Amino acid sequence: MEGRRALVLASSQGLGAGVAMRLAMEGAQVATGRSAERLAATAKSIEAASGIKPTQIVADLADPDAAARICDGAPGGGNVDVLVNNTGGPPPGNASAVESQVLPRSLSSPLPICGVL
Repeated sequence: MEGRRALVLASSQGLGAGVAMRLAMEGAQVATGRSAERLAATAKSIEAASGIKPTQIVADLADPDAAARICDGAPGGGNVDVLVNNTGGPPPGNASAVESQVLPRSLSSPLPICGVL
């Protein structure tokens, strides 16, 4: 992964943060995004552990303009080698309680970014 550019969506905590950390430990230049406060803490941890300072991109893919903003801020101007799509899915809670119209919307929210890269 040395020298590769990785974009990890929704990586300010949890699984996304772990993936971003691992990619950086392997030498990738990583870009992260989502919550500003959590993102700053995650970026600091990644830099301390790997020596690689991640690009911090604060964006919510529910925003139609977010894909372009993410690509513009990503290493290489969106020309990335690795895309980790760690977004989408229904809201937390019991799956049987999710309204039928919510599921298709929640699963399609990250897809527009794939067309921009």
